[in-house]
Amino acid sequence: MRPDFYLFNSIVTFARAAKYVRLTLLLTGVFLFLPYFSHPQWIQTAGPFGGKVSCIAVYKTDIFAGTTGGGIFKSVDNGANWSRMNSGLANLNITAFGVSGTQIYAGTAGDGVYISTNSGSSWTKVSTGLTDKFVNALAVSGTSVYAGTAGGGIFVSTNSGTSWTEKNSGLTGTIIKSLLVNGDRIFAGMDGEGVFRSENNGNSWTAVKSGLTDLSVQTLAITGTTLFTGTNGGGVFVSTNYGDTWQSVNTGLNSTTVKALAVSGTMLFAGTFNSGGIYMTDNNGTSWSSKSAGLSNKDINALSISGNRVYAGTNGGVYYSDTNGNSWTASNTGLTAAHVQTFALNSNNLYAGTFGNGVFSSSNGGTGWSATNSGIGNLYVNSVVNTASGLFAGTNWGTFQSTNNGSSWSEVYKNFPTNKFSISALISNGGTLIAGTPDNGIFVSTDNGNSWTAKNSGITNLWITSLASSELGILAGTSGGGIFLTTTDGNSWTPMNNGLTYKNINSLAVIGNRIFAGSAAGVFLFNPLTSVWSSVNSGLYTNVVTLLAGGTKLYAGTLKGVFISGDYGATWTEKSTGLTNKEVRALLIAGNELFAGTSGTGVWKITLSEITAAPLTANVDDIRIFPNPAFGKVSLSFTHPPLDAFHLVVYDLSGKPVLDQTLDWGGRHSGELDVAALASGLYFIEVAGKEIISRQKLVIGK
Repeated sequence: MRPDFYLFNSIVTFARAAKYVRLTLLLTGVFLFLPYFSHPQWIQTAGPFGGKVSCIAVYKTDIFAGTTGGGIFKSVDNGANWSRMNSGLANLNITAFGVSGTQIYAGTAGDGVYISTNSGSSWTKVSTGLTDKFVNALAVSGTSVYAGTAGGGIFVSTNSGTSWTEKNSGLTGTIIKSLLVNGDRIFAGMDGEGVFRSENNGNSWTAVKSGLTDLSVQTLAITGTTLFTGTNGGGVFVSTNYGDTWQSVNTGLNSTTVKALAVSGTMLFAGTFNSGGIYMTDNNGTSWSSKSAGLSNKDINALSISGNRVYAGTNGGVYYSDTNGNSWTASNTGLTAAHVQTFALNSNNLYAGTFGNGVFSSSNGGTGWSATNSGIGNLYVNSVVNTASGLFAGTNWGTFQSTNNGSSWSEVYKNFPTNKFSISALISNGGTLIAGTPDNGIFVSTDNGNSWTAKNSGITNLWITSLASSELGILAGTSGGGIFLTTTDGNSWTPMNNGLTYKNINSLAVIGNRIFAGSAAGVFLFNPLTSVWSSVNSGLYTNVVTLLAGGTKLYAGTLKGVFISGDYGATWTEKSTGLTNKEVRALLIAGNELFAGTSGTGVWKITLSEITAAPLTANVDDIRIFPNPAFGKVSLSFTHPPLDAFHLVVYDLSGKPVLDQTLDWGGRHSGELDVAALASGLYFIEVAGKEIISRQKLVIGK
């Protein structure tokens, strides 16, 4: 990208004048109002709505939805609108609810149990004695609260969660998936161990799994004396003697991964996974009927009953049915818990691809978002790219094209090996579409996706995670195999892993001839002169999910917020103030704003002018070039010599870098640069280091 040298000089001139303006303001005592002294804040946009809803609870007339990454939401109008209720929560991954009188308990993935006594307005952590803080299930029996954990077994509290005691006597495993209270009986569903029953407040447990051929129990429900369990692949089992014996009841149940069960009168609802949707039986499981009309997302995590209304928590938000499941309506207004995985931009809209909610568009910078999913057959969107031929969306089950700004989509998959499979990365390079897949490598289309050709010669790892276009060619990042390069439109690939000490690549970004790779081990920079990668992580939280190049700045979205570098990764500064969820999985610059897609709280934005990169001073007086015009060699002299290594790039008039070097003069004021190989003409020298950044004209004569 060609540096804007004239704009830079104007900025420097303005900065010099601004010094005197700031001095005047200081003398008059009004400096406190300068934006320079303010703290930039991220602002949450109004969406997208939806997200992964893992649990639902009914408390009086209020409905609570626990989400993954977004915390807790409450509706006081039967799900028509939702409000975030996270005051006091230190963990936004909600896994379970329990209700006892005026007390509402919330289990989290990693931070134990919280309690609210004011209908969710505030929450207090109550986890003393809870040695496993990953809570999968909660159940209430009188004054006792039971917590089933992901590896520590079962705990009980008899004092509103103030303290907890382990209750695992008789259990043959410790991974608890479900708890159910029925009078004096307590049932525990376990992953891999079936069902256990206690009749003495959890002091001892007995296995009750005769006939239970699938022991991966996910959920439990009871109506009268009939007990049901949903399993992870074996469907539904029923017991009429409190678990002593079981039999399979799956006639009509076409999806046998059952994550949720709920009883409403004589009806039993089963929520299934793997896009199976919801089923209902009114004869204790003798036969089942599909009840998924209106469900856009059919991966069901939770079911709950309130009067005649059935609520379903899905990977795409909340749905409800007032018709015994015959039809479902999405109910996500205000539920800003979407997992945003990718962005795209065209002249009309900003687009966000989500995990479970499809594609959303905004024409007003995030003030409002609209779902644009007509024709998209899979709502798990990993990549969206804008091309001259329209928008393309890569999903977990196929590729889709829109030629009308997302209003409608059509599937494009001809010649893929199984027609439909997951697309993990998608870019456009000129008129060519390049798709990366997990396990199947790379496919290329030169006819707008109408046909695709596998292009994997030389790629030794076919799990493609990221793609990027660079001056060197097309780059492909893989999960475990590092990075591959093609200069032949994908006909052959070459590994470029020299110096790359971590080969699970999450993201790629390019600034000029500099290539950056983001990974769980941080950011690596590729030096095209030495063909070696080096780690550039000073000040950076190293679990990097996504990278974005913006001008000469580099932005990193990590599991702990947003970081920015203005010196090509040499130093990083965190810029996450205001983000309530710092798990950032997508970044985009649109106009003068930076957008961040989070894992559970939708899209956030901040004005670019509010954030600055790593602390660099900009002063054209830092460097002198002699002679200028130059013949063969030039001498570079610094007013303030760089104490560390610095980067020097020479650009021609087109903005192309023609000389790129990393130099270390050991603190000396001057040194020589050989430019004999460059043709005569006008060039620009850019020098960047921790202390300086400078751009100067250079004339070369012959």
